[in-house]
Amino acid sequence: MTIGDIPLSFLQRATLAARKVCDHPAKIVPFICQFEPDLARWAADKIHHARKHVENLSAPRLEKHSPEYMTAQDLAEMKAELTNALRA
Repeated sequence: MTIGDIPLSFLQRATLAARKVCDHPAKIVPFICQFEPDLARWAADKIHHARKHVENLSAPRLEKHSPEYMTAQDLAEMKAELTNALRA
């Protein structure tokens, strides 16, 4: 369970290094967990986000709206209204 989520390529590198360093089988899993901690943390984060993405596949989504564009005439009218409001 401790190393079940570790990507295979990372696990292979860690076990090769563990063979060179560990002198007892009980030291292998702790060595693997400490091997390249930044990479292990990155892999765990990727797995966490992937699981959350799968869990949210059926969640309701917000409707996407296309932006409303103003025409040149709309901008001219707005400019005129603002200019008149400043003069008053």
